[in-house]
Amino acid sequence: MALELTTEQRAALPRNSKIVVAMWEAKDRGDTEEYYRLLSELDIPAHTLMAIKCAKAGGADWIRARNLRTRQADEKYGPGWLDQTEEKEELAQRHAAGRR
Repeated sequence: MALELTTEQRAALPRNSKIVVAMWEAKDRGDTEEYYRLLSELDIPAHTLMAIKCAKAGGADWIRARNLRTRQADEKYGPGWLDQTEEKEELAQRHAAGRR
């Protein structure tokens, strides 16, 4: 999907949005390596990372393999959250309640 933005429009975008636009462009070019490199630059919200961790197709290994930034989740869920082996249901309940 080609996104037509002027230089001014692109400059006005927030940081994450600029990265997402660049990801779309990389995907359109078929540049998977650049797509995943850009993905690792995104500031991903804690709840999104928790959802990825708990997803059958995601998981902690997927997050690590793509070198995703986990700062927000580290702050919200505490150190070691990615390595916790709690059942997915318990993690989801703690996430929903906003607890560590």
